[in-house]
Amino acid sequence: MINSNKKIVFIDMDGVLVNFEEAIQDAFKSKPELIEKHKNNPDEIPGIFKDPKPIKGAIESLQQLAISGQYDLFIATTATWKNPEYA
Repeated sequence: MINSNKKIVFIDMDGVLVNFEEAIQDAFKSKPELIEKHKNNPDEIPGIFKDPKPIKGAIESLQQLAISGQYDLFIATTATWKNPEYA
């Protein structure tokens, strides 16, 4: 529920909360055959969104914002339309 006395903060996932770039590099290292097909569209790599690692300090920072009681926090990210595994 949104509290009108709090500021609203939208937080992106990729590159803010999770290290999507590292997930891409890990996928390309483990399966080099993916590079040619997905070098321009890495968000379409099967399983790329399954378990990305958090960026150091991101979760703790988000928790601090939450417990401050000053903000209504929302994760704002967009799914790729061409990767059915995103959801």
